[in-house]
Amino acid sequence: MAHHPVQPLASPARVRWLLALLVFGNVWLAAVGTQRTVYRAGDEIVTITRTKVDPSTATSPVYSYYTYTAPNPQPEVVYYTNAQGQGCSRNPCGVGATCQETAGGRPVCSCPAGYSGNPLVQCRRAECLDHSECRGDQACRNGNCVNPCAGVCGVNANCEVRNHVPVCSCPRGRTGDPFSSCRLQDPEELCRPSPCGSNTQCNVVNGVPTCSCLPGYIGSPLSGCRHECESDGECSSNQYCSQFKCANGCNQCGKGATCARVTNHRAVCECPKGYIGSPFTECRPECFGDRDCPAGRPACIYGICKNPCEGACGVNADCNLRGLTPVCSCPRDMTGDPFISCRPFTKEDLCSPNPCGTNAVCTPGYDRSNQERPVCTCPPGYTGNALSSCVRGECQSDAECADHKACIAYQCVDPCSGQCGVGAQCQAKRHLAVCTCPAGTQGDALVSCRTARNYPVAPQCPDNPCGIEASCRLNSAGIPVCSCPFGYLGDPFKECVRPECVSDGDCTEFQGCRKGKCVDPCIYSCGTNAACSFDSISCSQRFTLPNDSPLVTSYTTMTPCVPR
Repeated sequence: MAHHPVQPLASPARVRWLLALLVFGNVWLAAVGTQRTVYRAGDEIVTITRTKVDPSTATSPVYSYYTYTAPNPQPEVVYYTNAQGQGCSRNPCGVGATCQETAGGRPVCSCPAGYSGNPLVQCRRAECLDHSECRGDQACRNGNCVNPCAGVCGVNANCEVRNHVPVCSCPRGRTGDPFSSCRLQDPEELCRPSPCGSNTQCNVVNGVPTCSCLPGYIGSPLSGCRHECESDGECSSNQYCSQFKCANGCNQCGKGATCARVTNHRAVCECPKGYIGSPFTECRPECFGDRDCPAGRPACIYGICKNPCEGACGVNADCNLRGLTPVCSCPRDMTGDPFISCRPFTKEDLCSPNPCGTNAVCTPGYDRSNQERPVCTCPPGYTGNALSSCVRGECQSDAECADHKACIAYQCVDPCSGQCGVGAQCQAKRHLAVCTCPAGTQGDALVSCRTARNYPVAPQCPDNPCGIEASCRLNSAGIPVCSCPFGYLGDPFKECVRPECVSDGDCTEFQGCRKGKCVDPCIYSCGTNAACSFDSISCSQRFTLPNDSPLVTSYTTMTPCVPR
């Protein structure tokens, strides 16, 4: 068997490594002799030789030493016995071991290939010859598949077997040399030194270092971040480069300005209507008070000088300012709501709104100049001033009154009131006033009765052949002559009927005598919204004639009264 020269170990580190191997796989000698164990360490074969000598026969102290040998593909254990001179004849080796004599006749015991154990005691078939015969998380040591992690890693370190090789590492939250000791880690140490690129910041998130670009920078935080832009050309056409960032192009406009559009990185800025100033610096209101505005736009409304009439009135309406307050009205030949729309007058507009009084009826009519006018009348059975109020009358006919009263203007009144002439006597009969001159007087009882001494007394008719209310006198031939008294009409031989009136005095204060009848003299006389009295035409309290004209008839067309 070949022998190799003994070489010292290269360094103390190698010695520590070899001692570790002894912990895993060395088998201490159970009997006197020399054990030589060969281990594979990477690409090297390390042979560790340990010698044990019986002190009673030793010529020198017990000693142990370690040697480094050249590569050897197969582990080999060789035991030398002290039975020198006896050879192998007495079979000094253990069960399953083989015995060979040296040139000096010294027996050498060894376990055959594929076996392991102490050849002086027993050789057993090995569990493995190399790592490939073990699981991935095991290593082949002295023919056995074992965990190679035992005693390899430092304090608090983790050991993981990768392809039969133990790998030491510090667990999460700890740091240090995993072959020596792992200590608790300061989370911020994960960012010292920073694993991130340039222009970045490192933060520990859930125990993991996280890289991000600094504000205003873009790019990959692992390789490095850069400014978003250096010039406008690096931004989209509706943006511009501001402080190394692409910003909205409209941000170039000043305070209060509006941004019309952005073209080729440049904004088109404008001051709103009514604002003045530089649109790229600041737009301010045109005014802060009415005193800041010109005459044509005298009102300061929300910082803008405006004419208060703009948009205040409806279609076709007129607007006039009273101070700074707009007053809307329809033109004289139009009507409607001046805040909505004005339109030309129609006949139906004469009574809308109704200019008449309570319970009165308004109908379109014409005045004396044939101009269209509203006509106010009290309905049948009502009496009063149709411009103010109509009230239900006391009566509808004479039959509803006492015999000595007459139904005049829907009221039961004494028919004698003001009916007879001066000096005449009046007696109410069958609702009529009978006027006669007293004895000793003569004349027309409806006009005047005078004393008889100045006039001859007319002969009286002995038998009155005349009709009701008729007068009888004898002519020169003594023949009765019948006639209706002054102011009466009819057949004097049948009945003389007094007309409703002879003059305006016979009517109520609100009526006039027209063709023997009391009628409203204002009918067909006044314009729209006008009040009528017997002697003049005037507008009602809330209305006025255009240009304060006193008479509507001065206009060629119907002119209603307009609101004040």
